[in-house]
Amino acid sequence: MGFDANGTFNRLHNWTRDAAGNEKAIRAIRVDEDTTDIANGLSQWVLRDGRGKISADFDFNDKKDIGISEGQSKTDVVNKRQLLRWWKILLSNALNISHSQR
Repeated sequence: MGFDANGTFNRLHNWTRDAAGNEKAIRAIRVDEDTTDIANGLSQWVLRDGRGKISADFDFNDKKDIGISEGQSKTDVVNKRQLLRWWKILLSNALNISHSQR
């Protein structure tokens, strides 16, 4: 497969080098190998519309994931704004309960 351990895609064949040096003839089987390798690499992509699912832990390299919408289901991710709003409501309710019990 064309991806190395760092996630860099490396081509299987170098057609320019092959043609310039006459090292190897450009044959259909080699073109098929290269094209299949590229197709397999493309099949590993995660697409913006949700096709191509993540199949392992995702390392954000200490970068922020921005633009997360508010969670709706119990299995959804929540964003910080939503969490802070819930915390304020929870804290406000707790203070109201403690004041009403005096």
